[in-house]
Amino acid sequence: ANETAIQVRFLDMLGLHARAWRCLKPIIELQGSKAPPGRFRDTSAIFHGVRVDREHDYTHSGYNLNHGWILWTAAEHYFFTRDKNWLRSVSSHMIRAADWIVQERQSTKRHFENDDPVPEYGLLPAGQLEDNEDFGYWFAVNAYAYRGLRAAAEALSEIDSDTGSHLRKEADDYRKDIRSAALRAMAKAPVVSLRDGTFVPAIPPRTPLHGRDLGWIRNILYGPLTLIDCGVFEANEPVATWILEDYEDNLFMSDESMGVPERDWFSRGGITLQPNLVNTPVVYMQRGQVAQALRAFYNSFAVSYYPDVSAFTEWVPSLGLGGGPFFKTSDEAAFLTFLRMMLVREEGDRVCLDCGAPRRWLQPGAVTEIEEAPTYFGHIGFRIESHLDDGFVDADITCGADLTARDLELHLRPEKGRKISSVQVDGTQWKIFDAESATVTLPTRAGRRHLRVEYQQTLY
Repeated sequence: ANETAIQVRFLDMLGLHARAWRCLKPIIELQGSKAPPGRFRDTSAIFHGVRVDREHDYTHSGYNLNHGWILWTAAEHYFFTRDKNWLRSVSSHMIRAADWIVQERQSTKRHFENDDPVPEYGLLPAGQLEDNEDFGYWFAVNAYAYRGLRAAAEALSEIDSDTGSHLRKEADDYRKDIRSAALRAMAKAPVVSLRDGTFVPAIPPRTPLHGRDLGWIRNILYGPLTLIDCGVFEANEPVATWILEDYEDNLFMSDESMGVPERDWFSRGGITLQPNLVNTPVVYMQRGQVAQALRAFYNSFAVSYYPDVSAFTEWVPSLGLGGGPFFKTSDEAAFLTFLRMMLVREEGDRVCLDCGAPRRWLQPGAVTEIEEAPTYFGHIGFRIESHLDDGFVDADITCGADLTARDLELHLRPEKGRKISSVQVDGTQWKIFDAESATVTLPTRAGRRHLRVEYQQTLY
């Protein structure tokens, strides 16, 4: 179900909303048809099973990740379509799914005799993570359940303010409990060394484990990076920095991954055996670290893509040797989602354009163009044409009549040695830009606007 969700998400990003719903519909309508492995009190509201009857059961494995993923994907489908009639038609399923998270995590809200909370306080009951079948209180399972609950609260608030407000409060409480559990686990776990000889704290993939787990699925694929990806920790918090440093210097370079540190730190860095399911490119973009995002993005493509058949493999035990299904549409969809987020990315109530583009995409004569891209806030397009040999870049931004984002943020990063000196919008001088980050900010307005961004040479 989580891999279906990845494909649904990308279909919605392409504007293929009917096809996206066709993929998502069976999981929503067969809610509770089969329970995943876990110590749950009730399983009737879980998004997991695709069991029609005894002879027709299409459920795969026992991923506890599925419930949060599907709830989040259903909410996101609404954000892309803003179809309130559709939302009303599935709202009972979404409310039951959201309430299930709220109710099931009550069973772990226990204390020791000294009133200290148990390690798993406020988390979902123990269950299976992914392909590994051992039960645990996995931070990844809870991170995606939180993401689903929060997204459902935001979506449902648009048709039922009371339900939305209630679920938003529950999501806030859940986030606090996950953060607290993760920080308690971090405090008890050994610090880890980095390549520069310093040490940072580390969060294990589950509680009450104090340190590393077994295997790359537990430690890397669904390790603590999911806590950033799902918004439990903000991308620029110190904890997020420690998580990324540990991934880069240790986990990506471990025997469980695919790198040999002294030889392969750059060429295989930023990725792991199934690189398209580890969301480092988007996390780095959220942190404004575009170079790191691009390193992970291009390395992921280099190891996954087979040019003779133009397809992605699922996972890569070593360079040139694919494993798993060799035509893996969910991994391809995840990679193309990275690309979409480099060009069009929702950030709070604004839309960021071209925010992860390489500097060389602004070489003289280069053109970057997107037409009518669906976003959470409506449709947008842009065309960027570089004339940096003459010292300027032209950009046209076209906002659909349905676009409701507060601001647009256009990133135009040139080759080093240039800095924005002035901006004109429709022939009028525009003052809202940041020369250091090469960013121009505009309020949303329907229709087309033309920007000319001029650059000056710098000494660096």
